[in-house]
Amino acid sequence: MAENKIQASTVMIITILLVAGLFIAVNINNDSASVVNQPATSPKTNAGDDEAAVLVPEGLVINELMADNDKAVQSIYGGYPDWVELFNSGNYSIDLSGMYLTDDLSKLNWRFPNGTVIEPNSYLLVWADADIGRSSLQVNFNLLANGGVLGLFASDGKTVIDLVLYDKQIRDVSYGRTTDGGSSWDYMSISTAGKANVENVRTNAAAPWQIWLFIILAIAICIVVVLKDKIHIRRKT
Repeated sequence: MAENKIQASTVMIITILLVAGLFIAVNINNDSASVVNQPATSPKTNAGDDEAAVLVPEGLVINELMADNDKAVQSIYGGYPDWVELFNSGNYSIDLSGMYLTDDLSKLNWRFPNGTVIEPNSYLLVWADADIGRSSLQVNFNLLANGGVLGLFASDGKTVIDLVLYDKQIRDVSYGRTTDGGSSWDYMSISTAGKANVENVRTNAAAPWQIWLFIILAIAICIVVVLKDKIHIRRKT
């Protein structure tokens, strides 16, 4: 009778812990990556017809960003600031002099310094730590981890080159185009600041390590419970 009680309690505990563990694992991952393929880029538009036409460089896009950089990508100046990656998919160099990068569409927050050039099929990394004293490629604003907008404007301040809307971000996880210069965006399992994006993106499925962690914990607790019951029975006998 005592052994049956032990087996019944063990089975019940295992079932409860496994169900609870899987539920928690799935919800943790879903909460952190609830939005997939959400942001989209706006069409490239020029200023009014009464103004001089602005040449919009083809192939220049915002390619990847990280708005909650805790310990993922360290800058050459130390620390872990937010960052933005631009990509030039064209075959010619693009002069960014006078263009603007902003996280507020009501104003142009930061202007690219004269002489800033992005080479063909190359990447340009801009640090977003609100500290413009260390480098010419450090903007005067931080990215919003809870979601926001990031715009790249031509030198006239009106022509939209690229515009990205993003939802709540995940700590130490970048958000980028699943293929460089492509239209599909997702949370990236591997951050590639200044390098080619990888297609290995995060999904809403629970991470295997989370599931195994809860299974191991459940087994460990069950072993402790069984041993405790056996010791208790021996003391009674």
